[in-house]
Amino acid sequence: MKKNKKILFIDSWTKGIHNFSPIATKLRDLGWESLLVHRGSWGHDQGRPLEENIDGVLVRDIKYYNTRFFYKVFKRENPGLVLILTTNYLFDRAVILAARSLGIKSCFLMHGIRTIAKKKVNRYKSTPNSALIRKRWLYAGKYIKYTIPNYFTSGILNNWRFLFRVEPYSIIIKLFLKPHRYVLFPSPSNEIHCDLALVWGNIYKHFFIEEYGYPENRVKVVGQPPLDSVFKLMNNSLGKEDKLLFLKTYSISTDRPYCVYLEDGSVEQGANEWTTETRIEHLEEIAKLCENAGKNLVIKLHPSTDETPIKLYFENNKRVQIFKNMDLNKLVFWSEYAIGQVSTTNDIAIIMQKPLLIPAWDISKLKGEGTVERQPSAILCKNPDDFVKSIHNCNEIAERKSIFRDKYIHDFITYTDGRSIDRIVDNIIELTNPN
Repeated sequence: MKKNKKILFIDSWTKGIHNFSPIATKLRDLGWESLLVHRGSWGHDQGRPLEENIDGVLVRDIKYYNTRFFYKVFKRENPGLVLILTTNYLFDRAVILAARSLGIKSCFLMHGIRTIAKKKVNRYKSTPNSALIRKRWLYAGKYIKYTIPNYFTSGILNNWRFLFRVEPYSIIIKLFLKPHRYVLFPSPSNEIHCDLALVWGNIYKHFFIEEYGYPENRVKVVGQPPLDSVFKLMNNSLGKEDKLLFLKTYSISTDRPYCVYLEDGSVEQGANEWTTETRIEHLEEIAKLCENAGKNLVIKLHPSTDETPIKLYFENNKRVQIFKNMDLNKLVFWSEYAIGQVSTTNDIAIIMQKPLLIPAWDISKLKGEGTVERQPSAILCKNPDDFVKSIHNCNEIAERKSIFRDKYIHDFITYTDGRSIDRIVDNIIELTNPN
């Protein structure tokens, strides 16, 4: 079957479109078609149109095709490549096997930070995750109706012996009994290996080879696409007038300097112990500490975060402003310092050499400690008093830790030229080139 200059992006919903649209734009200039096929109607993004256009990308729900099997979608669309953002879920195995059975190339694209420290990985593997355990029951119906049939159909079409092997049944049982082990950190298997894995930095390449068993020649480092615009901004000369225009555009208060909180969507992503209520309590405490230090707080919400209860809670607090969609790069650039958790946006502050404060007490303790372990140039704050002291001395502390910043950038970011999307596209074209 002849493959077209067409790429299929596969995702569970439409909210991850920002991961695909820059690639689609670049490929369009080279004569490629692009299409996002999502399964939002299965639960994650219900009520979407069967077909729509988002950020210049044609988007379709699986229901558009009158089937629940992605194999049939691939056969009908006949793409040159299928690109996915995860490979650790059972559905991802179905996608990879379906593409393989049709001779379609598959590509994994990293889209967020992940835990790689061996101690922490081993702890995650051995520690039950209450959120994942709850979800296995919540999503049981979806798995029985959609995911498992896709997995077995793709597997059988890839190899008729699939049905008679022990492994498929074993992995389903393991995923159900120990999701913290087999969802987050699946054992090496060709079922989770795409033809190519595109990762952000050098250290992730080593992780994919050692932890997931990828062949070395099938893992490529491309840099961090979300940071391309950051590096380009850093090359511009911005002055006082630019800052005033930015503050005026977003109606950010100018009576005090502001700090930015880079929220990470812990509640929506099912992090242990995080609920809507505990998140608001945490943000309220941070806001009070910043106010006492003479700073306003601007909270930049994660794209997946439910903003309604947070905005409602802080609507009468003139020292706190909430944003979900805005120019994040300039928000960090003009801030006094940043406050982060487990978020890719922390890297913006690191690149801009902004002090990055990490709360690590109460509900934030484990996440905070893990973040600083990964990003040692960040400032660990073990309690509220420590946080306030760090605010007053953040520039001095950040300067002392600058040596860690350089190593972190080499290991985790690697490329600083703002050309990550170009490298992704180059690898896609090379992978699909029959020559």
